[in-house]
Amino acid sequence: MSRPAIHPISARKCKWKPGLLGMLLLAWQPAAAQLSQSVRGRVTEGASGRPIGGAQVELVSGEQHYQTDSDSLGYYVVSPVPPGYYRLQVQRLGYHPYQEPELVVESSKVVYRPLVLQTAAVALGEVQVGAPQLSSLHQREFTAAQTQRFPATFFDPARLVLSQPGITQANDQANHVVVHGLAPQGIQWRLQGLPILNPNHLSNAGVRSDRATGSGGGVNMLSGQLLANSAFRTGALSSRFGNAVSGVFDINLRPGSAARREHTFQASLLGLDLATEGPLGADHSTYLVNYRYSTVGLLGLLGVDFGGESIRYQDVSAHVQLEKTALGQLSFFVLAGNNANELRPLDDSLSWEQDKNRQRIDFRSSLAAAGMSQSASIGKGQWQNGLAFSTLRSVREQAWLGSRRPLRSQAYDRQTARQLSAYSRYLRPLGSRLLLEAGVQAQAQHGEEHSTPLPAGGELRADISYTLVQPYVQADWVLLPALTLQTGLRLSYLSWDQQARPEPYGLLAWQPVPAHRFQLSYSRQSQVLSNGQLALLQAQGPARRISGLIGSHYSGLGWAWRPRPVLRLTAEVFYQQLRQLPASARDVWWNYLGEPGWQPTGQGHACTFGVDASLQRSFSRGLYYQLAASVFDARYAGTDGQLRNTPFNSRWAGAFTGGKEWTKQKAAGQRVWGLNLRLHSRGGYYFTAIDEAQSLLQRQEVDDPSKPYQERLPTNFSLDLRLSHTRHKPGYTRLWSLDLQNLTGTPNVGWYYYDFWKQARSRQFQQGLIPVLAYRIQF
Repeated sequence: MSRPAIHPISARKCKWKPGLLGMLLLAWQPAAAQLSQSVRGRVTEGASGRPIGGAQVELVSGEQHYQTDSDSLGYYVVSPVPPGYYRLQVQRLGYHPYQEPELVVESSKVVYRPLVLQTAAVALGEVQVGAPQLSSLHQREFTAAQTQRFPATFFDPARLVLSQPGITQANDQANHVVVHGLAPQGIQWRLQGLPILNPNHLSNAGVRSDRATGSGGGVNMLSGQLLANSAFRTGALSSRFGNAVSGVFDINLRPGSAARREHTFQASLLGLDLATEGPLGADHSTYLVNYRYSTVGLLGLLGVDFGGESIRYQDVSAHVQLEKTALGQLSFFVLAGNNANELRPLDDSLSWEQDKNRQRIDFRSSLAAAGMSQSASIGKGQWQNGLAFSTLRSVREQAWLGSRRPLRSQAYDRQTARQLSAYSRYLRPLGSRLLLEAGVQAQAQHGEEHSTPLPAGGELRADISYTLVQPYVQADWVLLPALTLQTGLRLSYLSWDQQARPEPYGLLAWQPVPAHRFQLSYSRQSQVLSNGQLALLQAQGPARRISGLIGSHYSGLGWAWRPRPVLRLTAEVFYQQLRQLPASARDVWWNYLGEPGWQPTGQGHACTFGVDASLQRSFSRGLYYQLAASVFDARYAGTDGQLRNTPFNSRWAGAFTGGKEWTKQKAAGQRVWGLNLRLHSRGGYYFTAIDEAQSLLQRQEVDDPSKPYQERLPTNFSLDLRLSHTRHKPGYTRLWSLDLQNLTGTPNVGWYYYDFWKQARSRQFQQGLIPVLAYRIQF
């Protein structure tokens, strides 16, 4: 079926009906439209940002094909398209073909998909239909549709990547991501290409010390309603991605609907979501806003145990995209939220059975972030700029009641941070075989740290300020039609200790046939220590000799094979080393999920090496699956030079994610039933044994210093299930879903701790069975 391209897309004016009741009633108003939708967007060139006319855009689902061509300004419209999953293919002579394995079309929403094609340095006769370049193994892409289909993700991208090889969770109470056995400290969060402060609610969740962290939390603040195709980048990070040594969540926001106003309402046992979107004028400019309020308390009424804690959070996120301005395309985003959890002691002291029964804990945190990005074609190239400001504040107070209290029975933590991040870069092709990119990235941060008492005793109170500047240059070379080289050099300068480091990067890719890709990669990275760690170093005074930057070297050899358009097999052998880690004789700061709280005496290092493999079938004919497996060994050495297991060295990890959908078509609409499973298992993490006798004597938890990280937790296993029923009607889509996290109720051990009430070592288990029922309507 062929449809002519349409230009421009005109915005249909709709009468706005305020209020939740009006929005819901609108969904059931009769509609004369057929059960179909349109897919539209714009095709542009990656290097210059200029529109590409005459590009063939095709949607494929089984035997169904829907096709159109982009017009002279790059705009395209494919319509009508029945609801379902499609493979999106784009092709134009002189450009590498583009393929998106899973594009979801729903009866309730117009799909807007901007498309970017890269110039191909091959003869016209060698451009092959349906044979796009295989992406880098280090670019682990995910979509909003997957957050709504994969079990127990709760629309959180950090939980979604657990289906990828080499990725494990620190604890299933939170979304802290562990890559190849290295601590989550090395993770960076970016929104629209700009680094921001930790965008997660309840950053103390799943942490042994119950204190705030900078890399994760109980749930991500960014609702899946705003998510566009994004990526979790690991391995050899290109020169554009500085200040991270383990991985980067590169989150993109989708534009709102340019055709009409559309709305989404979702209610679940986790929270309420309200979203609205639509056009701003008739030039393809759009807005998209979402508000969410937690209802976690409902789970407690159903018997789910959160350890006696009261949990609440709320957030708002918005994205405005202006297509045609004097400065080119402009994008503005806002993300803000606050959260709290409270633990109260049991009223009757006779019912106290453990420390948690007589503790009072108050944790409160808030984040606000706002930013903008701009892109414009200048000459034969493209100029891109971005600016973001984020501010974060967290306060935690803790007190023990009754007898048998620890030596330090009260604790107080307050962290504040303000960060300004910016980038400016220029991309320009030189001929058909070379693309140059030059730019600079900068982060300026000011923070205040106040903690008492520290784990080792005493008080920490400090102000931290620094600026990180990273100019870089990168080149993409087409050496031969089947051989490409991406290479770059970044210089990282940190004002805190006035250090500058050159950081080279290279990735050599050979694709002898369209179905096979081999790649050899190397990168040197660096990352600034957390504000709490910098404050500890700052307390050492002028005599300190430890750098505020840690370093990383990553090398990998990988292979990817796509025997069919919906099937992909990958494997990679990797080695990574971390250097300049603040350390004591037998420990390093990098081993901790939270702040370590002790002074280092020198520098240590860590390394991890192993093999990743995955087999992925994209959604096609109602079926998808993904198998992921990793075998690795992660070790560290303190100042004594002896290699030991890192605490997150699970040694192996495996995951299976898959699902099946059944569709029933009727004249009045379409029904879809879904069954999705995820099985995830890994080896046990390591920990240091607790010296119970000394803990009782000193009235504080004391580890056995002669056995650092020699004890091991049991194997971790979790089976998650998602059942769904979707009903497509003209003008709206309704969805019922039930997620069951840890379906078998496996008692996975999170950690051991010393319980002063019991005067003995105790186990802290991770989450048991968690059911989440949700209802969602889009119209």
